[in-house]
Amino acid sequence: SIDHFDGFAVVTRMILKMTSGRTDPLMPILCLLSFFLSAVIDNLTATIVSLKLLRHVAGSDRHLRHAIGGVVVIAANAGGAWSPVGDVTTTMLWLSDKISVGSTIIWLFFPSFVAGVLPMVGVWWELKRHNRQIESAERRQQQQQQGQQRQRSDSEAGASLGGASGAESMQTGVTADSLKACPALPEVTRSKVLVLVMGVVCILMVPVLKMTTGLPPYLGMLLALGILWFVTDTTAFHRLAHLPREEVDVEADGT
Repeated sequence: SIDHFDGFAVVTRMILKMTSGRTDPLMPILCLLSFFLSAVIDNLTATIVSLKLLRHVAGSDRHLRHAIGGVVVIAANAGGAWSPVGDVTTTMLWLSDKISVGSTIIWLFFPSFVAGVLPMVGVWWELKRHNRQIESAERRQQQQQQGQQRQRSDSEAGASLGGASGAESMQTGVTADSLKACPALPEVTRSKVLVLVMGVVCILMVPVLKMTTGLPPYLGMLLALGILWFVTDTTAFHRLAHLPREEVDVEADGT
């Protein structure tokens, strides 16, 4: 429901502003987001959300998406182990009163964090080394092209205009690549912020209701979904989100 109303556009905009077109901080940001998000929702949903954000941020770099996507899966599985509602196994144990919330978080947070962070550090280091090799190869290729162009400009008559136009075309290509590498920031509206905040609060409400009232988590999730559906189906929310209403307008006489 949050993704249906594009609530994660708020998170995507924040990630794009934090990275500023750089790919180095993208992996730790998404991995930490998956780690803590999977502790609130299930592992599969946290992985889908993180991969969706990754596709918006780095959709053109396939190698980067594969590297970060693999680490995101590891972080999501590690993050779901230290929360009673983060994994099906821990949820079943919690419903059977085999584990408690406090002891599960205290004893499993640090091992889960290590299991999620260590693979990220290794892949991140390898990815940075790979990027440095690519950058050095591109720099050598660019120097070779500039050297060949300088030789042609020295040997041919009237090559100064050609060299200037070539340099201008080269500069234009670099600018186009940089603009392509930096995607446009998604639009953030009040309705998207409302859906995101309300969805997270409703999910966090599930373990609180279980501890205070004894309500089973699946009923808490259904209650959270019902609250989210009720609010997003109101006329005020449709007016806020500029969504068309499908219902037929009722006349004053009730027809």
